[in-house]
Amino acid sequence: MTSTPQGAVAYVDADLRQPRQILTAPALTHTIDLTQPVGLLLIAVLHFLDNTDDPYVVVADLIDALPAGSYVAISHATFDLLETETVQRLAPFTDPGTGHGTFRPRQHHQVARFRCGGTLLDPGLCSTVEWRPDHDPQPEADAAFAMSWAGVARI
Repeated sequence: MTSTPQGAVAYVDADLRQPRQILTAPALTHTIDLTQPVGLLLIAVLHFLDNTDDPYVVVADLIDALPAGSYVAISHATFDLLETETVQRLAPFTDPGTGHGTFRPRQHHQVARFRCGGTLLDPGLCSTVEWRPDHDPQPEADAAFAMSWAGVARI
């Protein structure tokens, strides 16, 4: 990664379950001005946090550090959109004892809890392929194939 006069790039090697470690990392504090609106992208990562990791607290801690006018984008795996037989085939992957690591697809109402007080932008929390589908490029997959919820909230 290389910074240029047009913008700075930094990398923080940290555990998402430790939001204070992320927020106080020198690479972050020297690169991002958290007194100005910023974007927090939690894309395809929250479903790797188990419920015992307090994922809602983790996200709330990150969002609490953001100034007004910031945006938070979330995408999260779900089984809500799948047929029963597909869910049955995928269910073993949610058992950490199988050696695949933590994978917690969440239902729509569970993912909606991650907004943490932000104002959800249109079209709301929906399938990733339904997020602004009128814009190019057009989605080629259907909602079940994407098997994820997505949303953007303004803080």
